Amino acid sequence: MRNPKDEKEPRDKGAAGGKNASGSAWRGFIDLPLSAEDKGRLRGAELPPDDLLGVIDVLVQQGYKLSVTYDSAHGAVVASVTGVGGVCPNKGYTLSARSSAIPMALTVLWYKCHVLAEDGVWENVSENRFGDELL
Repeated sequence: MRNPKDEKEPRDKGAAGGKNASGSAWRGFIDLPLSAEDKGRLRGAELPPDDLLGVIDVLVQQGYKLSVTYDSAHGAVVASVTGVGGVCPNKGYTLSARSSAIPMALTVLWYKCHVLAEDGVWENVSENRFGDELL
C-alpha cells in the first residue's frame, strides 16, 4: 500500500509566489542612471577595501541583500542590493551598478544608495537622470 506522505508533488519554480526567503515579494528593478556630473565625481573615487567592508556592513544592517556577480556577456561586474528587511524603505526592489571591477561596482552602488537616493526611497529619485555606468 502506498503512503500519500511519501509522494511528493511537483513544484513550480514560482511556487513561492515571487517571494524570497524573507517572505517579501520582489517588486522589480529601480534604475538610477548616472549623470555626467555623477560620473565626474566617481572617476578615481574608488573606495579602499576597509571602507568597502563598512559599506557592505551598513547595507546589510539597513535591510538589504547584497549580490556581486560577473556578467560575461558585457564583461562587467554587477553589484546589486535588494530590500528584504522589515523596515527597509525599498523592500522588494533591486538596485544595481556595474563596472569592470568589484571595488568600483560597489563604490557606484554605494553612491546610488547613499548620495543619489540620500539613503531613502529609490522610487522617489527623479527619473530625469541620464548616463551609463562606469566601466
